[in-house]
Amino acid sequence: MVWNGMQTARLNADVEDGLYDGRLGELLQNDRVLFRLEALDGIARERVNSLRRADPDADVDEIEVYLAYQAQLRDALELRHNAPDMRFMNVSQVTEADVARAEASARDGKRRNFGTI
Repeated sequence: MVWNGMQTARLNADVEDGLYDGRLGELLQNDRVLFRLEALDGIARERVNSLRRADPDADVDEIEVYLAYQAQLRDALELRHNAPDMRFMNVSQVTEADVARAEASARDGKRRNFGTI
């Protein structure tokens, strides 16, 4: 997760330094990635809360839940600057159905906020 955060910070610094001046298409693609990551953070937070409500005594590893969404949707949502995999997917308690809903939600949110640009 730290690595992913560092990659996002690097991307922001590149924008501030003008590395994307005159490259609107690439800048918009990177903005989409950041938007999708933010959407996945909210979805992961909701999943963690749901797991804790279902079983207050359960050992829910928040970091694994967050990483599960990012790793599972890396290719589908073009999150290319994220780590490509994770070791303890089974610990996350994120199901294939959870991932499918998250992908649909992130894509729907992108359409609402970015349109056809």
